[in-house]
Amino acid sequence: MGNLKKCVTIIICLILFYPAYSLNKAGFNNVFPLIFNDYKAMKTDKNSLSDQQDNPSAKKESLKTMVESIHWYGQSSIRIPLKDKFIYIDPFQLTEKGQAAIVLITHPHFDHFSIDEIKKVADHNTPIYAPKECCDKLKLQGFKHCTDVIPGQAFSVDGIKIETVPSYN
Repeated sequence: MGNLKKCVTIIICLILFYPAYSLNKAGFNNVFPLIFNDYKAMKTDKNSLSDQQDNPSAKKESLKTMVESIHWYGQSSIRIPLKDKFIYIDPFQLTEKGQAAIVLITHPHFDHFSIDEIKKVADHNTPIYAPKECCDKLKLQGFKHCTDVIPGQAFSVDGIKIETVPSYN
């Protein structure tokens, strides 16, 4: 299981770690790329978690299914399936959309943080995690479940472990 988690983390890091820092007048903002490091959310009905733990080929198939299900829209905009909803990271120029379970925003650049795009996939009760500057703007638009995050945080949302790390853009 440790190797699978390591593989998933590496794959997601390669996909997500387009640098995500922005500059403000004082220097660097507190912005972050994200590590999605809990493959359990990606399990399919035919491969239960216990099957994956006991069966190496089921683990490999689960990882393959997860990676093949990730949709990249360009830049750093990504959709990851989660049960019957999706995790959106920096939703921008969405061509396919579904209801968001979670929205993660890395920083306030227009091509990473678009309120119009967020409105396409999230309602006012959708959990959103973003830098304070982004959350302040979202809360003005009625998104009441936006949580400020900074680099170095680790938290869990519906059993999904998410970690914020510093980076530069």
